[in-house]
Amino acid sequence: MSGWLRLEELRDPQLSAERIWIAMDREEPVGIVILPVPGERSAFNGFTGVKRDYRGKGIARALKYKSIE
Repeated sequence: MSGWLRLEELRDPQLSAERIWIAMDREEPVGIVILPVPGERSAFNGFTGVKRDYRGKGIARALKYKSIE
């Protein structure tokens, strides 16, 4: 992926483990989507990233659909 998720970001009150999805290829994380929820009736895509070798394979789209679900 293009960066690291800092621990401080996980402590953000808008985030929780239930709103972070990670795509895996066996034991290797290859994609991530983070869905902050700033209020009871709102959410937004805070970050989506896919490891370079896995781009163009629909992983980001699948992660975004999962976060919408």
